[in-house]
Amino acid sequence: SANDFYQVNDYQIENLYTLAREFLGNEQKLLDLYCGSATSSMSINDDHIVGIEINKNAIKDAKENAKRNNLKDYKFIAKNAKFIDSKFIKENKIDAVTVDPPRAGLDKEVVKTIANAGIDKIVYISCNPQTLARDIKRFMDRGYELKKIKAVDMFPQTMHVETIALIQKI
Repeated sequence: SANDFYQVNDYQIENLYTLAREFLGNEQKLLDLYCGSATSSMSINDDHIVGIEINKNAIKDAKENAKRNNLKDYKFIAKNAKFIDSKFIKENKIDAVTVDPPRAGLDKEVVKTIANAGIDKIVYISCNPQTLARDIKRFMDRGYELKKIKAVDMFPQTMHVETIALIQKI
């Protein structure tokens, strides 16, 4: 719908999601925080998705997208990302997490929850290198390491860049 967030560069979005898929590896149960209409998680993981998004209209669109794409194992919830906790992660048998937060990055409580749940792989897509660096440091302080990082120039001839990082439990 009109109020959903979408990446506007159709040419580079395919590159971004292909990298995310390569970073994530084989199909697993994926928690997608800030999932929007779930375009990214469906491109990255095909199925087995739990998406969290505060925008209720985006969640309606995510559910419709899942039906149109014949997903069998999905759940989309209209909540703030801080809604998740270790119990939620365990109950939903989450193996990996993708995040594509707003420019402000991740709330430190979200980082703490993901780390305390022992999630092995986090694929972080960011439009703000400063908050990405801050959040990587927060994960590193909790027993993770930065395994891969790559910039994707979604906005040629501007200073803005999307960055994708693989953060993995040591």
